[in-house]
Amino acid sequence: MATLTVGAGKTYSTLAAAVGASSAGDTILIDAGTYTNDFATIGHDLTIQGVGGLAKLQAVAQPPNGKAILTTNANVTLDHIEFTGATVPDGNGAGIRYEGGALTITRSWFHHNQNGILAASSAGGTISIDFSEFNNNGNGDGITHNIYVNDIAQLSITNSYFHDPVGGHEIKSRARETIVTNNRIQDGPNTIGNYAVDLPNGGAAIISGNVIEKGAQAQNRTFVHLGGELFPSYDNTTLSMTGNVFINNATGGPPTLLRNDSSVGGANAPATISGNIFWNISAGQVALGSATVGSNSFNTGAGPALDLSSPIEAACFRAGTRLATPDGPVAVEDLDPGDEVLSAFGATLKVRWIGHRTLDCRRHPRPRDVLPVRIGAGAFSPGAPIRDLWLSPDHALLLDGGLIPARYLLNGATILQEEADEVTYFHVEVETSLGEATHTVLLAEGLPAESYLDTGNRRAFANGGGEVQLHPDFAHDIWKRAGIAPLVTEGAALSAVRHRLAIRAIALGHRLVNNPCLTLEVDGRVVPQLPGEGPAVFLLPPGAQTGLLHSRIFVPAHVIAGSDDHRPLGVGVTRLVLDGQAVDLAALGEGWHPTEGGHRWTDGAGRILLAGVRRVEIEAAVPGLYWEQAMPPLARPALLAGRLRPVAM
Repeated sequence: MATLTVGAGKTYSTLAAAVGASSAGDTILIDAGTYTNDFATIGHDLTIQGVGGLAKLQAVAQPPNGKAILTTNANVTLDHIEFTGATVPDGNGAGIRYEGGALTITRSWFHHNQNGILAASSAGGTISIDFSEFNNNGNGDGITHNIYVNDIAQLSITNSYFHDPVGGHEIKSRARETIVTNNRIQDGPNTIGNYAVDLPNGGAAIISGNVIEKGAQAQNRTFVHLGGELFPSYDNTTLSMTGNVFINNATGGPPTLLRNDSSVGGANAPATISGNIFWNISAGQVALGSATVGSNSFNTGAGPALDLSSPIEAACFRAGTRLATPDGPVAVEDLDPGDEVLSAFGATLKVRWIGHRTLDCRRHPRPRDVLPVRIGAGAFSPGAPIRDLWLSPDHALLLDGGLIPARYLLNGATILQEEADEVTYFHVEVETSLGEATHTVLLAEGLPAESYLDTGNRRAFANGGGEVQLHPDFAHDIWKRAGIAPLVTEGAALSAVRHRLAIRAIALGHRLVNNPCLTLEVDGRVVPQLPGEGPAVFLLPPGAQTGLLHSRIFVPAHVIAGSDDHRPLGVGVTRLVLDGQAVDLAALGEGWHPTEGGHRWTDGAGRILLAGVRRVEIEAAVPGLYWEQAMPPLARPALLAGRLRPVAM
């Protein structure tokens, strides 16, 4: 499995070229920027990830296949990709045309296409969407939508933001199973929208934990539609609507929360509506057709303010981070527009804007993408940084003439990623004496960290304002024109910086060793290991039930040059014997990574079912690389009761 790179000065200048050169299982890293008419068809398993922000796939011509910017028919994962401008003569142009496989989309943006995503029927196919945004998709004809999915096994949409459809539905799904949870589905004040969620064939559907708003100009005042286009509906048709906030701002007539037109066995399929909060929806407007209505809250008035921020996070400072100013270091959250800060080049600049956002790390499916990176005091050199510095994973430092995101500096010793339930991030935009926004390098706890550069991600912040208006090539042009330095995520320059960090870590007393320091915790008590060479042997007390094999932990990518393995690895066990009987390693569960090459790694706490066993023998013949004196983190995974103070992004 290879990693291919796309961008200025990279191996490939277009995504299409990289896709054409890739093989099944490869990963493509594509730099942030605008890629015009970069169309591709993907027929093998592939991961495509934007680096340094969103990689914008902009169509200003019609896709040559008459379908979409990307057409997928395999197991494809997309992260940090933007799709816009897709049109074709039949009116069904899409950011993505899905034709089969498992499509996974995270932190991506679909806007101003005829359809955001258009999915063909595919037995067994799945689509999963998380932390993404869909808006202004549709032709205005009522049959093109923000997302339109035909007959597949499952559609899952979580933690995302759907808004401003152009005449069609926010979500239309003919999937056999549809899951819509923890999203914002909001028409907005000016959209002539249709259904928020349309399930025309039925299917097993869960709509929970969402904020769903019907806008003032909505042409259809029904929120959710079940059935009505397939008779009978799918045999498994059921609908559960729980824990949502429904806000009716429509002005053209009375609303209907659920229209149940499904037909299973000659009657409406079961629908349950319970535990929801309604604004400007009365008890008599909850259901048209059959439904079981439980306890809900009914309210009138303006309703809660709508959250208009993008679900796609940006790179920032964590709260509490101090920036250099003419009057000394000041915490980023205490700065205001108009205040002065010092650049790493000695200039005094005014703060133009400060973005902020609080993230719930517990709900994020990939915590490594949002948890703060802690750079220990003196990690680079004495006084650099002056004290511990926390950044978001994608916030870059200026090192050796390039901007290196913090995530690429993790080493397991002096630069670690911290656990947190919740974190608040800030970013600082500065301006010149002429009042023009500029991208520069500020001094954060003495280290050179980039300021905010607006390439179209301002709405990633809670105070980012309305929809970003970008000329098709503006994001790319502004980076080339105003970016302070090139982005560095690979190659000799990154290796040189990481090598210096490793030497500095050793100078600070850290040492790489192979000893995993095995301990066995049995029913809450540590059992000592018998002395001697060979396998680790533990004698257990009578009645032992459950054991946890504890060890040091390392991440290969942090300590092995060229590794892209970001798993936390404990100890590589080649043989486990309980009372003289060898255990099938493949049968082990919690705390164990998948079996590979005759051994199995723990994640640092591998669970072993004992059921009265008195003797445990463990052979760990696969050596790890552990820091013997790693910087102690502020919060261990098992101790996540508190919240970290805010950080810079």
